[in-house]
Amino acid sequence: APSWDPWNDFPNENIMKLYPDISDDDAARDYYTLWYTTTVVAPNNNYDLRGHLTLHGVNYQPIVYFDGEMLRPYTIYSEDNDANDNHDSGGMFLRRHYDLGLSKLQQSVSSSALEILVLPPPFVGRPCKEACTTSDCQGGDHNIAKSGAIMQCTAGWDWISPTPDRNTGIWDEVEIEWTLGDVKLHDVWVKTSNIVVESDGDYDETSKTTLPLGDDVTVSALIDLAVTATYHGPSKDPIDGSYSYWITPYSSHLPPSPEQLESSALASGTIYNVTIDQCDADFHLGKIRLPKAKLWWPHTHGSQPLYLLQVVFRSSDNTYESRVNTSFGVRTVSSEIGAASKSFTLKINGHPIFLAGGNWITSDQFLRFSNSRQRYFNELMLMANAGFNSIRIWGGGITETRQFYEVADEVGMLIYQEFWMTGDNNGRFAGEYDWPTDHVSYILNVRDVIRKLRNHPSLAFFGGGNELYPIDLSPPRDIDEQIRRYIRTYDGSRPYVSSSVTEVGDSFDPLDNLAPKDGPYG
Repeated sequence: APSWDPWNDFPNENIMKLYPDISDDDAARDYYTLWYTTTVVAPNNNYDLRGHLTLHGVNYQPIVYFDGEMLRPYTIYSEDNDANDNHDSGGMFLRRHYDLGLSKLQQSVSSSALEILVLPPPFVGRPCKEACTTSDCQGGDHNIAKSGAIMQCTAGWDWISPTPDRNTGIWDEVEIEWTLGDVKLHDVWVKTSNIVVESDGDYDETSKTTLPLGDDVTVSALIDLAVTATYHGPSKDPIDGSYSYWITPYSSHLPPSPEQLESSALASGTIYNVTIDQCDADFHLGKIRLPKAKLWWPHTHGSQPLYLLQVVFRSSDNTYESRVNTSFGVRTVSSEIGAASKSFTLKINGHPIFLAGGNWITSDQFLRFSNSRQRYFNELMLMANAGFNSIRIWGGGITETRQFYEVADEVGMLIYQEFWMTGDNNGRFAGEYDWPTDHVSYILNVRDVIRKLRNHPSLAFFGGGNELYPIDLSPPRDIDEQIRRYIRTYDGSRPYVSSSVTEVGDSFDPLDNLAPKDGPYG
C-alpha cells in the first residue's frame, strides 16, 4: 500500500483513490479489520495489584486478549445484573471495562501481552464518491445509520468526502489503572442543588432560584455525592470498609497530592461500616454543604471556578484501596419557554442566556487529535474570542472527549450535545424511522455517555439528534423514552430536546425542539 504521513500530509484525491472503501467488498472489510498489540508492565512493588483496562472509545466492536486469553468486559451498572448488559454491544461511544487480574510480578513475569481486535461497524453504507447529489450526498446511501452509535458523516456529506474506513479502530483513550486489591471505583457523581448566597456567615434563603451575577458572590451549595464500586475477587464474601472524600479547588496544572487533600479541603468526610456485597453497586455517599463556593458561568457572564472531588475506598484490614476523582462546577441549569420569544430559553443560575454559538462536528475528519487538550483549547478560545458562548455538537458527528469537555469547563463554553441521528438518514429525508437496527446497543451507548459527561458544568443540555421529524416517529419512541429515563436516572439536572428543529406550520413545542425552522434557508 502507498505510504503517507497522516500527521503531516492530508491525503489528496489521487491518494485517497488508492485505498479501498470499506463498502467495496469483503476484502476491503478485512483490510480495515484491525489488530492493536502492546505489552503491559505492572508497577514494580510488592503489593497485590489488580489491573483494570478501560477502552474509552472504539469503533465499532473490540475483542480483547490478555496473554492469549480472551477477556469479557464487565458492567458497572447494577441494573445490568437483571437486564441487558454491554458484553456484546457495539458502538463508537461505549466505554468497555476489563479485569486484567492480579499482577504477575510475583510469578517472575515481567510483562504481559495485550492484543485488541477491532471489528468494523456492521453497516457502513455506500459512500458518495463522485459529485454529490441530493440523493446520495448526506451519508452516502444512508445505510450507515443502521449501525446506530456511529459517526454518520464518515460516509460523506455535502461538506466532506467519505472516510474510507469509517474511522474504524481505537479513537479515544486506552487506560490501565492498578488498584490495591479487588475493588475498583468508577463514575463518581456530583449533583448540585439548593445553592444559596452566603452573607456574613448566614445563608440568604431567598436566592435559590435566581442567583446574583458577579465573581465576588460567595455561595453555599448542597452537594449530593455517589460512586460506583465493582468487586473482582475470587470470593463473593462481603467486603467491609470505609469511603473518604475531599473537595478542593481544582487546577488542571497542579492537582493536589493525597497528602495535600486534607489541608486544602473545603469539605471532607468519612463514611464507616460500608459493605460491598455484590459485583457492582452504586453507593450514595450522602448530601453535604459546600461552603464558600463560587458560581460557574459561561464566559460572557462571569468566571469559571472549578472544584475537585476525590473519593477513596479502603477495606477495614487495609488490604483493598481504590481512588476515583472528578472535577465539577457549582451552577444550576434549566429551560423554559421564553415569555417574549415563545422559544426554548436556557437559564444558568436562574438567568436567561442569549446563546451565541456555532455548530461543531469534530476537530479532524480522521480523529487524529481526539486527545489533544491543546488543540481543543486553541479552537475553543478562537470561538470564545469570536463572541461565541455556546456550541452545538452535531448529531451526525461524535460525542466529544474528556479533553474537549474539560477545556469547555475552563473556557466557559455552553455545550448542546446531540446523540447520533440525523433527519438525512433516520427517516425524515431518507433511510428508515426505526433505524438503528439494534436499539439496545444504541441506548447503552447513550446511557454511558450520560454517566461519563454528567459532572461537566459546560454541558448544558442533550438532544436526540439533528433535524429529526416528525416527533412521534423520530427518534423511535422506545429510544426517545429510554433517553429521557436515563437522563432522569443518571443525571437529573439537564434539559433534553428530542430534535434540533421541527417543521414550519406544525405545532411548535420548545421543550421538544429548539426551533420550528432550520435556519434562514431550506
